[in-house]
Amino acid sequence: MDKQAVPPETKETKNNKEWSDKLTKYAAWGTGIYFLILAGLLFGRYDQLWTKNINELGDFLAGAFGPVAFLWLVIGYLMQHSELRLNRVSIERQAEELSLSRVSLEKQVSELEYTRLAYENQMAEFKRNVDISNESLKETIAYRKKIEEEEALKIRPFFNIDNVKYIGDSPLLEKITFEISNYKNEVYELDIRSDEGELLTKSISVIGKGDDPKEVAIYKKIDLIIDVNSEKHIKVMNFSLNYVDGSYKKHNVRCSIKCYLNDGDTRYYAVIYEFGRIGEPSLNNKVS
Repeated sequence: MDKQAVPPETKETKNNKEWSDKLTKYAAWGTGIYFLILAGLLFGRYDQLWTKNINELGDFLAGAFGPVAFLWLVIGYLMQHSELRLNRVSIERQAEELSLSRVSLEKQVSELEYTRLAYENQMAEFKRNVDISNESLKETIAYRKKIEEEEALKIRPFFNIDNVKYIGDSPLLEKITFEISNYKNEVYELDIRSDEGELLTKSISVIGKGDDPKEVAIYKKIDLIIDVNSEKHIKVMNFSLNYVDGSYKKHNVRCSIKCYLNDGDTRYYAVIYEFGRIGEPSLNNKVS
């Protein structure tokens, strides 16, 4: 491996290990040589050691092993000092790495803040686009509604009911006859129904501008309470005109047959509520 490619901390650790190994090796060799010299000096004098008293023997051993102990004490101090120095360098490098990590985290936080602002801008732009789309949709719906109303107005009929007559045929049944005309666009399948949906007449297949008035007769049971209001108008019955227009749409127009008291005489006429002419009481429409 190229020495320049080895990281500084790995190189220092390796050098420290090599130095520690050499120091331990030299100390071991020195200790061995010292004990050999000591053994040579004591050669032939071992019997004198056993004749010494305890105090003298202790002094001898302390003097003999003192240099070795001091040597290993110095070696241990040097090795510990080297390890502490490496630990200090390692801690300093960890502090540098933490500082770099802090800078990197601050950069990431800045990037996240930029991303958040960009997202908020995108959401604001999206909301503006949605608002614009909603306004455009509302305008389109309003325009289409206006067009539909105009188209419906073009094909709308204009009904008129005239010559209303009331005939009491029996105590339980009443008959109302009238003529219906349409002064505008043709309608189809025109019939008359009660409020309950009961079919009161046959369907008129088609009626429109220029057609002769169609005569209609309605038979109805006498089951209504007739009240006279302050204007002396008496409501006789309600019904509806149901038809299909030129665009094949079904419609329902509310109507009423009413009567008017005039000098004791009762005059009948029809009222069309949605569109059509309101009939006026006629002297010829007396009760029969």
